[in-house]
Amino acid sequence: MDKAILEYTNWGLSLIPIKYKDKKPAVDSWKRYQAERATDEEIKKWFNGGTPSNIAIVCGKISDGLVVLDYDKQALELFVQHNDFWLEKFGKKIDELTPLVQTGGGGYHVYLKVKLLPQLFHPVGEDRKNIPDIQSEGGYVLAPPSIHPSGNPYRRLNPQVKDIFHVGSLLDLGIKTPVAGQREQNEPGWVTKALEGVGEGERDNTCTKLAGYFRNVVPQDVTRAILLDFAKRCSPPLDEKTVFKCVNSTYRLYTAEVAIQTPLPCYNNLIGKVPTSFAPTAALRLAVQMWRQNMSREQAHSVLKIWNDYNLSDKQLDSTLATAYSGKLKLGCADIEAAGFCDPACPIWGKRYMERDVKVEAVADAIERLIKVKTDPPYYRVTVMGRQVNVSNDELFEIKQFQKCVMTSANFIPHIGMKSPEWHIYINKKLAEREEEEAPADSGAAVNITSLVYDWLQQTPKAINGADVRAGRPLERDETYYFRAKDALGYLKKQHRINILPHELWQILRSLGASLCTRRLGPEIFKLWSLPLNPAFIEESDVTSFEDDAESNTKVSEKVTNQKGGQKELNLSPELEI
Repeated sequence: MDKAILEYTNWGLSLIPIKYKDKKPAVDSWKRYQAERATDEEIKKWFNGGTPSNIAIVCGKISDGLVVLDYDKQALELFVQHNDFWLEKFGKKIDELTPLVQTGGGGYHVYLKVKLLPQLFHPVGEDRKNIPDIQSEGGYVLAPPSIHPSGNPYRRLNPQVKDIFHVGSLLDLGIKTPVAGQREQNEPGWVTKALEGVGEGERDNTCTKLAGYFRNVVPQDVTRAILLDFAKRCSPPLDEKTVFKCVNSTYRLYTAEVAIQTPLPCYNNLIGKVPTSFAPTAALRLAVQMWRQNMSREQAHSVLKIWNDYNLSDKQLDSTLATAYSGKLKLGCADIEAAGFCDPACPIWGKRYMERDVKVEAVADAIERLIKVKTDPPYYRVTVMGRQVNVSNDELFEIKQFQKCVMTSANFIPHIGMKSPEWHIYINKKLAEREEEEAPADSGAAVNITSLVYDWLQQTPKAINGADVRAGRPLERDETYYFRAKDALGYLKKQHRINILPHELWQILRSLGASLCTRRLGPEIFKLWSLPLNPAFIEESDVTSFEDDAESNTKVSEKVTNQKGGQKELNLSPELEI
């Protein structure tokens, strides 16, 4: 397994785990790995965890344009024809040019890197005589050393081939896949032919296509009856459970995403006046809803023309309608809600938010108490629905920051949907009603600041190189702490909301034996403050002044050796190499 995984990763392929002796993914959502490849840690966990599993390769862009031609047992004659084509065109057979895998089901997989990716394609009827299954973007294939549900292994037939063959398109191999819908137009009787039954390897795909066809024609129970008869005609017969699953899935998606026959409440909101900046988005969302109401494109164009008071050009409207009537878009509830046009009476809105905390949704005035604590700078003690949260000026000013603070402390988000202007009006009212509280007696006292600085020095991981010092970590050497002043000041401000100037902090720390010095750490030199590990043994008489320390410990002479190059040699005295 390790050797195969190494080879696949060297080829730039995206891998996913598959249940042992199965074809179903062993991860919750394999679609993620169509956009990003699994990490080394994930691969190690999947395939080296002691539990046996199959391995699959995700086809398409994520795997550097991988396309796999899948010849099942019924297409072996086609494989022979294509092998002869390769020999005639390239002078070599398939197994001499690209990896060839014998599947557990008795067929073959041919690996290719294709510049112009074809669509995922599963031929039905007459197409099977000329085209193999094509696994491309949106598909995956089991790979060696996986085990087929039958118990047979997937095997590489030509391990001597070390790379995947590259082609511009499948047309270079004499394979032409029909355009979507082309087969139905060229073969109007394809449904009748399909209902006569198909062989193993195409039953599931044909069942799905037939369900999609009848979905637009007859009710669900009629489609189910038709396909149960189709299942009996297949060889071997398709089981009823698969038919039920196929029909239910097809009709459920159709009902949930397409068959909206009446306008949703937001349609009436959008058809009214909207901000000019939101007009392009509103036009698109209106067009999507009109398509879902089965309104013709011409009618939708007329509605948008009447609605358009926002100087949207005819070209913009046509492009918007083309996008909406492609059928690829969802309702875009997030856009509509963010712009304030969503309506709680909407059935979709109710479904989306049914799991929200009803109590939080119902409370428009979530802040019960606001206390300003007059530290420097001040902070606010806010009671939100019985939970107390401390926030800074900035966090109170920005609603998103405030919501993050509340969510972190109280595990819910208040004032969902409120916009910044509304929030500022609301907070102004709360500030007018605020209570005020004096800062604690020792909040700015030297003893408190000293304790906090030592807490920081003792608890922070110690620096071992220059990068650690630049990252804000203190050094610990010879019963002494060395640190940058700005790191101590930043800690006091960020963690304890104490805003103190450098010279004020120095006046406090020098009574404990603080001094200024320069220290060399490898090739780098730093200007640092120092404090003894145990300040109890420092006498006041041993302390020098800030000015004296600055004079004696930070004399720096710069010698510029190259005026244009800007190279400088720093001579610092005194200095200690650490």
